[in-house]
Amino acid sequence: MISLTMKEISANKVIKPRYSTIWKIETLLKFEEQRTPTKLTPNELLRRTLALLQVYTTMRTTEIASMRREDVVFTKEGMLIQYKKKKAEKRKKWRAIHFIRNKSGCPVITMKCWIKTLDLMLPHSNALWRTPTYQKPLAPATLRKRIKEELIASGVPISFGSNTIRHAVTTRLRARGASIQQTNLLTDHAIHKQLISFEDSQQKEILPYGWFGPKPERSGLVLGNKPEYVESPFITPSQCYVFLPQTDIDLSQHPSNSPTCMDC
Repeated sequence: MISLTMKEISANKVIKPRYSTIWKIETLLKFEEQRTPTKLTPNELLRRTLALLQVYTTMRTTEIASMRREDVVFTKEGMLIQYKKKKAEKRKKWRAIHFIRNKSGCPVITMKCWIKTLDLMLPHSNALWRTPTYQKPLAPATLRKRIKEELIASGVPISFGSNTIRHAVTTRLRARGASIQQTNLLTDHAIHKQLISFEDSQQKEILPYGWFGPKPERSGLVLGNKPEYVESPFITPSQCYVFLPQTDIDLSQHPSNSPTCMDC
């Protein structure tokens, strides 16, 4: 009873902003679009891969850190990734990212290039986030540091931490008309949790706005381009899918699960 009450209180809790302002997500995207993955050093490619993955999935750093190389499955449309929301969870969640038109800023191509680099550096390791000089998988704190380095390199003020990628995406969604429930689904918050976002009314360069489907269900929702789905309004033409926890995916149906990439 106490646990249930606390969940209800938490679900209706209004989250106050930690920052009085927030940077525009286009700042990072434009920076990444100007670079080519094949011309980056391993450390630069690692930072880029982490940043783009968080932008297009809004995953938390701890969730990204839980991923292994076997958790990335490449398909003809893009890639499927699986992760654990909590360490104690046995069942993993699935998300999918489609290719985008601008190959220079495509998170799928960047991930393929990163895994190809890993195969050269550490061919016998299943770790997804590693460097040649460190013998263990990188911890969430280290990943946050790498993401922040990428933000600083892109021109984001140094005062903003790595977690502000999620804040920037949330702000973009809310500013473009996404409901609180739809935003919570994409960012994996409690469905009725109240968010306070920063809406920039003077924003002129806004990414294309996608279509929103019917009222979301509490059990979960897939984000995509079908009538029963909800599409992220800030990612076009790629879609970010959140698969239901009970969904099983047959990896044999995706024969293109190979890190080989003509663009990398």
